[in-house]
Amino acid sequence: MQQITPLQRLSMIGFNAMGALEYEPITENNNEFIGNIELDSLCLEANHILANKSSEVLDKLLTLNGSSSGARPKIVALVSDDKQTLIHGNLAKPGYSPWLIKFASSLDNKNIGAEEYVYSKMAKDAGIEMSETYLFPSKNCVGHFGVKRFDRIGTEKMHIHTACGLLHANHRTSSINYDGLLKLTSILTKDVREVEKMVRLMIFNVKAGNKDDHSKNFSFMLDRNNNWKMTPAYDLTPSQGINGEQTSMVNGKGTDITDSDLIKTAAPLGFSEKKVSAIIEQTDDALANYGKYMKELAIK
Repeated sequence: MQQITPLQRLSMIGFNAMGALEYEPITENNNEFIGNIELDSLCLEANHILANKSSEVLDKLLTLNGSSSGARPKIVALVSDDKQTLIHGNLAKPGYSPWLIKFASSLDNKNIGAEEYVYSKMAKDAGIEMSETYLFPSKNCVGHFGVKRFDRIGTEKMHIHTACGLLHANHRTSSINYDGLLKLTSILTKDVREVEKMVRLMIFNVKAGNKDDHSKNFSFMLDRNNNWKMTPAYDLTPSQGINGEQTSMVNGKGTDITDSDLIKTAAPLGFSEKKVSAIIEQTDDALANYGKYMKELAIK
């Protein structure tokens, strides 16, 4: 299997990185792959690579991957407004917008894309800001989960910083807690509306069983007026975390987190028990839609 060094990968990423960073010199074939992208074929190739098998499209996958990371293979692409055509690119152009599309790995349930899509719908029901999501059709599974990129606005690249980078936190361990994340959001954004977004995200992650809430799964975006805002939420599916505990602790706890713990964590930032209880109720109601949304996708 071809070995790719960190510098080679950055060279292949070139102008396609997540956020506003760009890398030079660019690998000569960085823009070689023009034309339609066929998702099922790329999904198969990605899993061949993960299984340490050779692949004829390794360079293509690395280019399409941009600088996105995570447990599941994924690509970035331009998607037509009618969602019927996908081409290489990372900046919007007439009729196309930038998206990130995930594939199921060999270790995943084959319907993991549909599950993430359903959780994105429930998150929106819970009042959480998310980018547009879509389940791209597949012949091999219910579909591939896609999300419109929030680090691109038109032809502009937006600067993104994760809590991991801001706090120099280790994303592979339980190195942060929601007390700190709420304070970070307050200090960085100076906007109680942004802090409420973090409160909602904390409650949704706990209630939905998303224990993989590590420091790279919280990001902030610098807008055109040099104000920091929370980015739309992402990676919200249930997961086991580290030893079955919430990676970001709540009120000093990684397990057996109660509504009281959620209320106590939000209180120092000025959120009343009544306000947090209302968000908890909205989240519980949203998560109750799981069966309905899965049924709409014809999944039992």
